[in-house]
Amino acid sequence: MDFSEKLSTLLRSLYEAAADPERWCSFLEAMLRATGADCSFVMALGADESPALYSQIGFDEESLQNYRRHFYKEDLILERFRQAGRKHGFWVGNRNSILPDAEL
Repeated sequence: MDFSEKLSTLLRSLYEAAADPERWCSFLEAMLRATGADCSFVMALGADESPALYSQIGFDEESLQNYRRHFYKEDLILERFRQAGRKHGFWVGNRNSILPDAEL
C-alpha cells in the first residue's frame, strides 16, 4: 500500500470515528499500524469544561491509573488544548500545535 492509500485509509477511519465514537479504537489501531508507534490516544474536549472524551490504545493499566489519579490535574497538554478552545471557540490539532517540543 503506498502513502496515498495509507493516508486515505487513515482519514476514512478518522471520519468514521468522529461520526461514531465506538470506532475510535479502530482509528487508533490503524494509526499505530501506519506509524509504527506502540501507543496512541485521542481526546475531545467539550466547550463546557466537561470531562474529556478519551480513547487510548497501548498504554498499560498502571500508567493509566497514575494519570487518572495525579497527572490529569497537572496535564499541561490538556490545559493548553482547553486554553486554545476557549480562545478560538474550538481547536483541532496535535500536541505540537499547542505545545512546541522546545517548551515541553
